[in-house]
Amino acid sequence: MESFSRRNMINIEPIEITIRFDAPTELREWLFCLIKRLKYSIKSFRDIVCQMSYQTANPNQWGENSYMEEEIRELLDNCQWNNIYDIIEETYRQIPMDIKEDYTSSLNDFFYNKGYGWKLENGQVLSRGDGAFEESISSAVTCVKDTNPDAFYEIREALVDISKRPEPDVTGAVQHSMAAVECLCKQLTGTPNDTLGKIINDNREKFPSPLDSALHHLWGFASNHGRHVIEGKSPTFEEAELVVHICASIIPYLKATITD
Repeated sequence: MESFSRRNMINIEPIEITIRFDAPTELREWLFCLIKRLKYSIKSFRDIVCQMSYQTANPNQWGENSYMEEEIRELLDNCQWNNIYDIIEETYRQIPMDIKEDYTSSLNDFFYNKGYGWKLENGQVLSRGDGAFEESISSAVTCVKDTNPDAFYEIREALVDISKRPEPDVTGAVQHSMAAVECLCKQLTGTPNDTLGKIINDNREKFPSPLDSALHHLWGFASNHGRHVIEGKSPTFEEAELVVHICASIIPYLKATITD
């Protein structure tokens, strides 16, 4: 049954993302409450918690009762923050198909309404940005999904890298997002063996100023901070997120304006 807010299409102002590399007590407790609401076996859930957090269940606690519930809460409290998201993913893989959709939408509602920088998508916990970031990623994925598998792979890998736990792979995110742009430009200009820099230089009419300069600078940043990281110049998470955002935003524009 839909909630009051959904039935009446009541929208609230987006909650600012304030939680990313953490799993506060509220998430741990709410996750367990969700498992119980979905009527998934708490014994099976305990097995998942132990498996993903390298803990051991009490062998004398075999009945699904209040004592087991307290044990699960203690196990969740003792988890490293990143293991909570591992548990969320593994739970998705193991729960019955008929509750996966409810599980996913409920978690995403929680993340959105509590300001968590994560989302559950196809069983993976991925980094979530603000509305503009999410819209740009969605547009880029839709743009290349069926027409350029290489660019599609690269933009998805950029999301996976920036979502890695406990530490995001920021250099990988920069590299893959820039590679997505390069793959698309190779296809659009019919030059599969050229680098993005060469493509821009050889096709000035297709990359008018200031687009050519912007892409050159972005390519240079990616080279220094993604492919060939200069010592002490590893990008911050915010810088990597910005590069992913810009690349995702450029992809639909390039596809709409450049023809071979």
